[in-house]
Amino acid sequence: MAFRPFGNALPMARLLPSLLLLCLSLNVLAQQAWRPDEVLILIRKDAKPDDVRRALQQQLPYPIELKEMTALGRDSRYHLVQLDGTGIDEPALERLLAQAPGVEATSLNYILEFRAQPNDALYATQWSMAAIGAEQVWNTTTGGSMANGKRIAVGIVDGLVQTTHPDLVDNISPASTYAGEGEEHGTLVAGVVGATGNNSVGVTGVNWDVDLVPLGFGGTMAGAISGFEGALSLREDFTNSAGAEGALVVAVTVSWGLLGTSCGFGYAIFEDLGNSGVLAITAGPNEPVDIDVVPDFPSGCPNSNNIAVTCIGPNGRNPFAVGNNTIHLQAPGLEIPTTMVDGGYAVTDGNSFAVPHVAGAVALLYSAPCPAFAQLVMTNPPAAAQLVKNAILQGGVSVPGGNDITITGRQLNVLGAYQVLMAQCIQTCTDLTMTFTPTDGTVAEAVLTGPQGNVVAATSGPVLQGCWEDGCYQASFSTAGGGPVGGTWSVTDGAANVVASGASTDGHLTFSFGVIVPGCTTPNSGNFDPAANCDDGSCCPGDIVRVKVLAEDLVSEGTAEVIITVGGTVVYDGPVAIASGSDPEFGVEYAVGIVEVCVPDGCMSITVANGSIPLYEVGFLYVGNDDPIPFQLASGHIGAVGNGGGSEVCDGQDNDCDGEIDEDFRWYADADGDGFGDPTTLQISCSTIPGAVQDGSDCNDNDPAITTVGTACDDGAPTTLNDVIRSNCQCLGFNQGNCPPGEIATATADGGLDRGWRLQRRFLRVGGQPHRVHLSRAEQRRRRLLRPMRAGDMRWRGQRL
Repeated sequence: MAFRPFGNALPMARLLPSLLLLCLSLNVLAQQAWRPDEVLILIRKDAKPDDVRRALQQQLPYPIELKEMTALGRDSRYHLVQLDGTGIDEPALERLLAQAPGVEATSLNYILEFRAQPNDALYATQWSMAAIGAEQVWNTTTGGSMANGKRIAVGIVDGLVQTTHPDLVDNISPASTYAGEGEEHGTLVAGVVGATGNNSVGVTGVNWDVDLVPLGFGGTMAGAISGFEGALSLREDFTNSAGAEGALVVAVTVSWGLLGTSCGFGYAIFEDLGNSGVLAITAGPNEPVDIDVVPDFPSGCPNSNNIAVTCIGPNGRNPFAVGNNTIHLQAPGLEIPTTMVDGGYAVTDGNSFAVPHVAGAVALLYSAPCPAFAQLVMTNPPAAAQLVKNAILQGGVSVPGGNDITITGRQLNVLGAYQVLMAQCIQTCTDLTMTFTPTDGTVAEAVLTGPQGNVVAATSGPVLQGCWEDGCYQASFSTAGGGPVGGTWSVTDGAANVVASGASTDGHLTFSFGVIVPGCTTPNSGNFDPAANCDDGSCCPGDIVRVKVLAEDLVSEGTAEVIITVGGTVVYDGPVAIASGSDPEFGVEYAVGIVEVCVPDGCMSITVANGSIPLYEVGFLYVGNDDPIPFQLASGHIGAVGNGGGSEVCDGQDNDCDGEIDEDFRWYADADGDGFGDPTTLQISCSTIPGAVQDGSDCNDNDPAITTVGTACDDGAPTTLNDVIRSNCQCLGFNQGNCPPGEIATATADGGLDRGWRLQRRFLRVGGQPHRVHLSRAEQRRRRLLRPMRAGDMRWRGQRL
C-alpha cells in the first residue's frame, strides 16, 4: 500500500518535553514499589465480602483500622483494602491479612511499569504493517465485525485513550464509559490496534475499523485488575445477551509489568478472562533479561489465554526480554509510528508496542468471513479464543535465532494466522439467492432479517444474495419512498434448486429452510435459547421465575398448590407435581416440584400451600440465572422482580415490595418525649405530625425511663444477670442460678448495669415453650443431604432447624 504522509505531526519542541516527562514518571515509579496504606485481597469463591470485611477488621492490630474495602469490578473477588493508622508496615499487614477467614490470596498494590520507550523523533513509515503481512489480509477484511455482524472490541488496559483524536474518534466503542483527552501511553497503544484506516490522515492501525474500549489503569495493580474486571463484565454481558448488550471484547492489551514477581495473585482474573473468551496480550520487560530465569508478571502467567510477546525491530533486532519457555513470539515494537495525545503522532519503541500489534491481529482474525467461527464465538467463547491463539502462534514466520528467544521461534504474521484460521473454517451456511418479481412498479429497497432479528442482507434492487444459516427469515421489498409492492418471489440454491417460493401483496414475506429449531430467538428475553433458529412466540418480555418446593422427607410424591402474584395480578394459581428426580441445580435425587412462569416487573408474592403430602419448610425462588432465594413456606415470599420495587411513596401502595404499605409514613404519639411512641396511636401521614415519632415500640409512653422491650437496664440487684425491659414493662434480671430453661448465663454479676453477657439457645419453641431437640439418625441424615442447598446463603444457614 502507498504511504500517506503524517498529518498533525507534533513539532519536536512539543514532543520532547512530553517524552522527558514520561521518562521522569517511569523513574519515580521504579523508586516506589507499591501504594502506601493499601493491600489487595482475593476472597474465596464461597466467602461473602461483608464476612471477610469483618474478619479483616478483627485481624488488624491496634491502632491500624480498615478504612475502606472496595470491589475492583462487578461481582469481583478482588478487593482493594485501604488502611488508616500510624506505623503501617504493608508487607507485614499483607501477611497478616492473608490469614483471615475467606481470604484466598493477597498482594501489595504494586506500582507497575509501562513497557514503552518513546523516542524523540517521528518516523515516516509504518514498516510493521508490511512486516506482519497485514496488507494481504486487508484485501479481504479490515476489521469491524464478525461474519454474523457482531462488532469486535479490544480492551485497552494501558491508560486512558484520547477519544477525541482525529484518527481514533471513529473507532471508540459505544460501550466505553470514558470520553476525554486521555493519557499518553493508552493513546499510543490504541493507535497501533485501531487507528482509523483509509481516512487520508495520520496512521493506520492493524484494524482500520474496530471498537476500542479504554479501561484505564492508573499504574497500579488495583487499576490493572479493575480494568480487567471491566473487560470481563462487558464480555459476559455480550455472551449472556447473545450480543444485545455489553461488548465483544476479544483481547486486552497489557503492556506493563513487574519484573521479579510471579503470576500468583493475578492468576484468578486471567483465568476468568480466559473462561469468557478474552485473550490477554502481555509484554515482557524492556530489559535484556531471560524471564525463564527471573519471574515476570504478567507475561509469565501460565493461563491458556495469555500470549506473551517481546519486540523485534525492522532490522530483526531484539534488545529486550527473552524466554523460550515463557514468551510466545516476537512482534514489531521498535520505531513504531502511532497516535499521540493532543491529536498528534509519535514514533515509539518498546514491548508496549509489540502488544497492540498482536491484540490488533487477534481482532482482525475475528472479522474473518467464516460464519462457523462466528457461531463458535457465540456458543463457546473460550474454544474460539483458543483457535485464534493457535492460529497466531502457528501462522508466524520463523526468525533466525528465534528459538533462543521465544517458544515458537516466530514473528507475528497476520496473513499466516488468517490462513491457518480459514483452513479450519467449515461452511455451515448455504449460498442462496432470493429474487422478487413485482407485478407493478420497481423494487428500490430489499432487506432480509435473520432468525435473531438481525439484518443479514440488504440491497437497492430485487435480488438478495448471501450465505445463510438454517432457520426462519423475513424479507421486505419496497418501492422508492418505502411504499409496498406486490409480486412473486423465490429462493434458489447454488444448483438453481428452488428452496422456497410464494407471492406477496405488500412485499413482506417469511420463509424457512434447513433444520428448524423452534424457540425464543430474542437475545434479551428471559428465556432466550441460543440454539433456536425459528421464533415460536414463546419469548418472555419480563423475567423467567421458577419456584421450587420439596417433599418433607425428600422422597414422597404428590402435589402442592402455588400462587404467584405480581403487581396485584395472579400469574399462576394451580398445582405443582412433586416427583422424584435429579434436582437441576444441586444434582441430587429429591422429590421436587418446579413451577416456571414468565412474569412482568413489579412486586411479587408467592404462596405455597400443602397439598397431598407434607412439604419441606423451605422453598426456593429463582429469577432468571440469579442465585436461589430461600423462603419459609409458612410465611411465603414478598419481593421485587425485574425493575419492580423502589423507595416507599406515600400513596397507599407497597412501593418497595416488602409486604407493608406506607411504612415510612407511620407516626406514633410520644407522650413522654423519650423518642419512642405508643404503638396503639398509629397514624399514616405524608408529613410530620407534631409530637409524634416514627418508632412505635414504647413499652410505657408515660415513663421516659422505660422504652422498648429488650432494652438493657439495671434492676438494682447486684446478683442478677441479663437485666432488660421485659414484656410487662419492668426492668428485671435473672438470678445467676435461676435462668429460664434452655438459657445459659455466661457472665458474672458486676453489681451494676450488666454488660458482656451472652445467651446460648439450644432449643426450639413449641407452643410458646422452650424444648430441647433430639434428632433421629434418619433426620440428621436428611438434613445433611439438604446442606448443599444452604451453601453460600448465610441468611438461610442462620434459620433455626
